[in-house]
Amino acid sequence: IYKERAQKIADKSLELQIPTGELQGGFLRGFDTKHLVIPWYDALTAVCYENIASIIGHQKYEESATETTAFLKNTISNKGLVHWFIKKDTWKKVNEPYLIAPAGCVLSLFHRKKVKTNANLLDTQQKNGAFPLASWYQDYRKIPNLGWNQFMLMYLTEQAKKKVKVTTKQEEITIKEDEKVV
Repeated sequence: IYKERAQKIADKSLELQIPTGELQGGFLRGFDTKHLVIPWYDALTAVCYENIASIIGHQKYEESATETTAFLKNTISNKGLVHWFIKKDTWKKVNEPYLIAPAGCVLSLFHRKKVKTNANLLDTQQKNGAFPLASWYQDYRKIPNLGWNQFMLMYLTEQAKKKVKVTTKQEEITIKEDEKVV
């Protein structure tokens, strides 16, 4: 039942993907909201399409995730992730504030799709370990929260997992990092 329900919402969501133009591969924000595109929502959708493609095997989901990844490459920089795109007569990119913590889901998608980016947001990490929600804000929105930091945590743990090899022998566990025993 989960597979059928996932496919139903995935197919409905495909109707919201922008097929052409400068935002090709992005998604309209909602089933009834046709004037907003929010890049970190798009990254989450693409990750879900990667998951469903691995379960069901339909090429349309993998193609959608690939198109979204191509779109997202132009939305992230060392400043952070473009906040959103809004349509009045034409699409307008709203940069400020650049999002930082939510950018983790885009970086995670890039990791999964093996896409290289020059965006380095790791230097924005605060002494307490959290990432700010966004740049430019001078009010409460600059204060980190757990929900949005989970996206950066997702990316960082994927990177750490890639660098750490775990092998087991009987009851002994050896962890190797970059071929050095830790």
